[in-house]
Amino acid sequence: MRQLFETEAHLVQEAKVAKALAALFPAFDWRKLPDRYIADYAICKNRQVRSMVEIKWKSKFWAVPHVSYSKVKTLMMLASPLKAFVCVADPFLLRLAPVEQLAACPDIVWNGRNEARDAEDCEPCFAMPHEQWKSYKWPVTEGVIMPCDNREAVA
Repeated sequence: MRQLFETEAHLVQEAKVAKALAALFPAFDWRKLPDRYIADYAICKNRQVRSMVEIKWKSKFWAVPHVSYSKVKTLMMLASPLKAFVCVADPFLLRLAPVEQLAACPDIVWNGRNEARDAEDCEPCFAMPHEQWKSYKWPVTEGVIMPCDNREAVA
């Protein structure tokens, strides 16, 4: 089985980002989805799933003209009947974009963790310029995150 590089620290940071996003959209409940799902959170209203959000944490801001995200994951979320978003966060900004906008980017780059650390994580990624993402400065007022009930997720 392939080694996972997502640590407990990554999950804690992801939860902080989700709380910040939940504060921006307080009318919705954010529910953590099970491992290996195509997104990290389901966005619900009155127990109806309205959207999905995938969160990527970058430990530092990279001085490149774009933010990139997996082409395969983008296309998988695009195939869902739900509205889906990608959030790429670093210590300075939360960047949010609908997958339709990301999938429309003409630039595709080779990206991921570096080859020495995890060669299997490097893949084609859509590259969207920074200015096309909806950006929010940190810190954002924290919101409520609902715990995942896997029985509901499977049903």
